[in-house]
Amino acid sequence: MPAAFFALGTIGLLALNAASAPNIGIGLPPLAFMLFVAIRAYRANAARRREVAAELDGARYMARQCMIYLDLLDTSAPGSPGDNRARLAMARLSSGIGLLITRYRRYLDERAVDAAMEIERLVLNAEFDPDNGIANVHAISIQLGILGGGILDIDDPRVSYGLGRI
Repeated sequence: MPAAFFALGTIGLLALNAASAPNIGIGLPPLAFMLFVAIRAYRANAARRREVAAELDGARYMARQCMIYLDLLDTSAPGSPGDNRARLAMARLSSGIGLLITRYRRYLDERAVDAAMEIERLVLNAEFDPDNGIANVHAISIQLGILGGGILDIDDPRVSYGLGRI
């Protein structure tokens, strides 16, 4: 392939009388190398962008799962906050929020991080105070809405800053 590139480039430039054969022969290898580097950089940037898009989808999925856990917590028996089902839902919600903070924090805006930390606090209070645990579902729901809306987009400058750089 490189030999064909050199031959076609040399013949094309000679046909146009653009330069002499020795100058063309000297100039084509650096041109081919620069073209090769540019193609590789483009492919690497495209692959990194796909990877970041997949991580953003993971963050959105985890936020939706936290809403499902909250719905399970809301539908558990309101008269028995110490119910095993409510404790399991709170444990899942807590671990999901912890994962969002630790793994996907760079894809969250500041308000979303604050909301996630508030959710952790509310869930922890609900786990230690089972009498008022179910009463905090509305407050957690509001914070989850803020968290879900605070996941950045791939085109946000905070996310895409390093994606287009070589």
